[in-house]
Amino acid sequence: MNDPYPATLRVEIDRPRLKLFLQVVALLEWTAPLSLFGTIAGALIGMTPKAQAIALNLRPLLNWTVVVAAGAAIGFAAGFILTFIPYLIFRHRRAAQISESLELSVEGAFLRLRVHDRVWADRKLHFRAVVDYEVVQSSLMRRFGIHCLEMTTTGGYRLVVLGVKDCFRIRDMLSEIDSLRETQ
Repeated sequence: MNDPYPATLRVEIDRPRLKLFLQVVALLEWTAPLSLFGTIAGALIGMTPKAQAIALNLRPLLNWTVVVAAGAAIGFAAGFILTFIPYLIFRHRRAAQISESLELSVEGAFLRLRVHDRVWADRKLHFRAVVDYEVVQSSLMRRFGIHCLEMTTTGGYRLVVLGVKDCFRIRDMLSEIDSLRETQ
């Protein structure tokens, strides 16, 4: 068989969109749980008789609703602020680091995946170890205009590469290279 592809080939990653996507995912992971907890706690505090006594001049149902809603809003804001600062310290720059360091390339009969996420990972696997290529796009990925290339190995391990430009074409190209080079 004639192999029309170069021996080494680098897959393009949409780094600006990937960075923004990773930052939003990290922000949601950090702020959503505590903000939800703060909302519930604030609403429960607003239901206490002492809190209800604050606005006695309103009608009873309106009084209860306003105090509970205010407690929920204050709880949400407190939860968001308490988690936003640690997010900025620990995860904001890390998302940029991941998006800048992510590399996927073809080197002869091997796929090479490099990423710096807490530690440097440089994985090189033979095409014959890759069983399946899949393009995935969640609703949040769709909002940011990125796709994910997932590759399943013979051992059942899934390699996930976020932000691949022209992901469907890359999937088809890698599949074709795989069929040409897996016996090398």
